[in-house]
Amino acid sequence: MVACLAGPAPEKKKIKTSIPIVNEKHLYTIPVGFGSPPQYHRLGIATGSANTYTGSIVQYKQTQSTFDLHQQLFIPYGYGNATGKLVTDTITLGESETSVKLTNTTVGNVTKLVGFEGFDGLLGLGLSSESYPRNEENIGQLLTPTGLMYDRGLLEKVMFGLSFMPTRKDQDPNGILTIGGVEPSRFVGDLTWYPCSSYRTWDWTASISYGENDLSGKAIMGAFDTTGSVAQIMPIFNLDSGYTNTPALPRDLFDKYVLGIPGALWDDSWLSLNPSGSVNKYMLKIPSSSVAEMEDLCFTAKDVRWCLCPEAQLVPDGLITDGEPGYRYGYVSPLQTTVNQEAKFICWTCSNRMDELYILAFSRSDKKNSSWPIAEATNVEARNPGSN
Repeated sequence: MVACLAGPAPEKKKIKTSIPIVNEKHLYTIPVGFGSPPQYHRLGIATGSANTYTGSIVQYKQTQSTFDLHQQLFIPYGYGNATGKLVTDTITLGESETSVKLTNTTVGNVTKLVGFEGFDGLLGLGLSSESYPRNEENIGQLLTPTGLMYDRGLLEKVMFGLSFMPTRKDQDPNGILTIGGVEPSRFVGDLTWYPCSSYRTWDWTASISYGENDLSGKAIMGAFDTTGSVAQIMPIFNLDSGYTNTPALPRDLFDKYVLGIPGALWDDSWLSLNPSGSVNKYMLKIPSSSVAEMEDLCFTAKDVRWCLCPEAQLVPDGLITDGEPGYRYGYVSPLQTTVNQEAKFICWTCSNRMDELYILAFSRSDKKNSSWPIAEATNVEARNPGSN
């Protein structure tokens, strides 16, 4: 009789890696491979959605790892929608030696995408969405990228971080997505953690001020969303790192903000001309002569102020080539709800301007609590966004 005793299986190395990503003015993009072998697509990064999909420009190519779920996919946004079907497949985040491969991931094979012209789809890093409702009961059952990474023990630390530098061109590969931790070389000081109150999005609660003017009068709930898709779920106050380019403030707070800038002009018709919040001449117009009188726009939580200096609120000179002479253009935009309107959540979103000034890290320490920290960025240009 021969007996064999197997020793413990070698522990799989936990993931912590930084993947290069591109700052494209109004959206951050990452190359994501679908299938085995992977076919790469250029996707926008969405922290306000759990949906990952592609196929709008480059047709989705099914491989041996693709399994059709025979379920239709339709995702409405405030500025468009995505239509297609759900499949499970292997996806590869990034196309370098730091790439991360995730098998058996639920993704969308999109046949029509409205509102994200020029991009092939989205990589959803959010906790939940209309398509993938997340709660304490199903938190370990979601096959979304964050569901896989968080709930299957793949990460060195249960977090990811986003960091960028300001850009003055259409495509600037100056960002990183760190999975399994944060990149310490990208910030100074300590990370300040804030708890999330729901399973739907990365939210926080903060008061808003412009200079010495208290805009909000109280702390209100907001969210970090890199595409603006969270505005469909959280109707009032959004800090968006992508499409809406914001901060997007509740309408009543936005009106106070505009009144605080001499000569600033906003026309509601611009929303129909620029529904996806692209960087163009249909943004807030500010006389060049008023720039020197602008003040910091600040968000205060746990007695810590996170501020956008005047230049960080403005589109860099020359980036809008057909703009009106004598004017600068501002990133801050309005949501179509107010602080006092009844809603399940009072919400605002933070912009890619915040990602360029502060590192954003998103974490889930356990199945009941989510939290994310932000900390000051290290790059000199972020400290002085008006410098060349």
